[in-house]
Amino acid sequence: MTAFETKILARSVSADRGATALLIALALVVVAVHSAFNGNYGFHRDELATLDDARYLAWGYVAYPPVTPFLARVALELFGASAAGLRSLGAVAQCAAIVLTGLMAHELGGRRWAQAAAALAVAIAPVSILWGALFQYSGLDYLWWVLAAYCAARLLRTEDPRWWLGIGVAIGLGMMTRYTMGFLALGITGGVLLFPWLGHVGVAAAIGLSGWVGAAALGVVLGRRHWLALDADARRRLPRIVLASAVMGICIEVCLIFVAPGLGLNAEGRAIILFTLVALGVCTYLFALQLLAVVTWKTLMAALRERV
Repeated sequence: MTAFETKILARSVSADRGATALLIALALVVVAVHSAFNGNYGFHRDELATLDDARYLAWGYVAYPPVTPFLARVALELFGASAAGLRSLGAVAQCAAIVLTGLMAHELGGRRWAQAAAALAVAIAPVSILWGALFQYSGLDYLWWVLAAYCAARLLRTEDPRWWLGIGVAIGLGMMTRYTMGFLALGITGGVLLFPWLGHVGVAAAIGLSGWVGAAALGVVLGRRHWLALDADARRRLPRIVLASAVMGICIEVCLIFVAPGLGLNAEGRAIILFTLVALGVCTYLFALQLLAVVTWKTLMAALRERV
């Protein structure tokens, strides 16, 4: 390695360390804000149920697998029956998700400010704020999904098979926290099986399919509990909405074939291309809905006027 290459490598390592330090600083600010306010209101009823389960540890419960009550037991031993102490675990989980998101941006080629923007987007997302202010299994599940995604990004960039261990650990912790992790496992498995034949399209198709499977499972569960009822009109429209979504995806994928060379342009050129693709997708979806008689322009415009 020449002196010039050594100098460039040193600068790269220094930049990476600076970006990571920025991510950690942002995460610590989020934890500090949550810690300052998490003790100002009483326990949520789900938190009380978790604390009760934490007093009688087991390998599973009616509502969830064992990880959440186990961590609640740790909080009880460390902080006692303290709302702020219990919720500090949720805040730390979101802190880790923020850092991992920034690191994922790095794996995708983002520099310091791109990583900071990705981490900040997670920090101010309503879901992240909610799970940092409460201690529930959903917040931990959120962290394991992000961890699995980060390990998958590292696997794709480095092609180091050892990152499969990280994916396995994340899925295992997720399954011990909330069974919905199975849908992510389904998507990853489908992506691995379809990638040799369809490439990245196969990965996208597998992830999309796992999402639809999850939505269908949710609909079945809600229907059995009589929390969801579809009238005849909704049952007529739902398959057509799915078909319109598929048409939109195919249209965007075909357009990507033609605009792929343009993605190597500068940031402004890529932004224009991505904006065009999003606009094209929205227009295609709306046109497909109109063509399939799901909704009319008159009804759509009336609904938009009501919201405005």
